[in-house]
Amino acid sequence: MNKLISVEEIRTMLQYLKAVGNTDYGVRETRLLGLCLLIATLSFGFIFYQLGFTAIVQMDCVYFLLYMGLLYGSLKSDSRIINELMLLSSLSQVLIITIFFIGTGPGLHLYSIGMIPTAYVVIDPHYTKQRMRVISCCIIGLVFAETQTFFSPIYTIAENIQYILKASVTFSVSFMVFGFYYLFFNDIERQSNMLKHLSEIDELTQLANRRHFMNVLDNVSCSSKQHSLLFIDLDHFKLINDNYGHIVGDDVLIDASRVLRDFCSDGEIVARLGGEEFAILLINNPRQSAIARATSLCKSIETRQVPIKGKSEVLVSYTASIGVSNLTNDINHSLSLADDAMYLAKQQGRNQAIFL
Repeated sequence: MNKLISVEEIRTMLQYLKAVGNTDYGVRETRLLGLCLLIATLSFGFIFYQLGFTAIVQMDCVYFLLYMGLLYGSLKSDSRIINELMLLSSLSQVLIITIFFIGTGPGLHLYSIGMIPTAYVVIDPHYTKQRMRVISCCIIGLVFAETQTFFSPIYTIAENIQYILKASVTFSVSFMVFGFYYLFFNDIERQSNMLKHLSEIDELTQLANRRHFMNVLDNVSCSSKQHSLLFIDLDHFKLINDNYGHIVGDDVLIDASRVLRDFCSDGEIVARLGGEEFAILLINNPRQSAIARATSLCKSIETRQVPIKGKSEVLVSYTASIGVSNLTNDINHSLSLADDAMYLAKQQGRNQAIFL
């Protein structure tokens, strides 16, 4: 069996990947980042409040309001910009606390500044310009904090309190990064499932495509020989396209797909093979039952009338020729018989079902 992905399927998947790349990526990640920064600011604000570091607490209140505003802005703005602003704000918060208030001794800046680039890579792996800006700012900030001699820290932190601060930073950053990794891999799984769906579904009609239909046939047990194949081809479809245009032709295909979908019973599958050709797998339908159902399907299709958009008084009718065959273990032979039967139906006047 030929299971190569068609050009149409590849084009559909590439369009999806392009759409994913252009999507406002990471809305959930942005909100998680904002939430983590709010919690971290509150936690450290509480610790500094207990230590009596009033100036740091006041500054943390300002940053808390800033993160609240950015979190609200993520609902209406590009999340990439909000991500960058949040991380740069966090960087400035850490640098101010380090340079002006507690110094480099506790190592708070090493933990925080070191994890900001890591968090950014996890949050937004697609946009390197923003990432490089954040990483560059972190490196510059780290070097400046370690080498500057202009400012002396206002507060002195006891060694046992330094351990508490380091543990708090480690916990906060770990929670944030693990949360981001969970969302990141969840997105990968979601996109993988979407690509699988797109590789199996015809974009226009939302029916199974040829590739998926062939896979289903490979997995169907034919030992009882009770299954049947229908090959359906819309009659004079080229004339519909020529007379009314391809948009109307697409409307006819969509209308036909609805009829075929409603025709199928539970466990049966209908697929668009390409163009105006469709196929149906009938489960537990031997020859006589399959012929009767195919004939009934022809009658249902010939009653359809598709209105032309903007010209409701003009209705397009169409018919179909159907080839029927039993499904055996030789799937290629069964498909060939159904295809031959369909062409025989066309040769004998169209709008009918023939079994071979």
